[in-house]
Amino acid sequence: MRCASTLKHFYGNNTEVGRGWKNSSIDPRNKYELYLEPFRRCIEESGAEGIMTAYNRINGTVGPPEHGHERNHHRRRR
Repeated sequence: MRCASTLKHFYGNNTEVGRGWKNSSIDPRNKYELYLEPFRRCIEESGAEGIMTAYNRINGTVGPPEHGHERNHHRRRR
């Protein structure tokens, strides 16, 4: 039997209310320094193997699959 760790919720979803309709306004610097950095560290340093996406809007755009390029960027670097 094998167990794998999964990170959640990628990214910009730090609330328990409004997960289906919330719009997170995130500038590029904060996106990389505050939101994406913890995911990068978990993947590269701890070997996390999965990411559960969030379904909130980020800067007016619905999360997955539009933000898939950011998930794939971390996956390729590993």
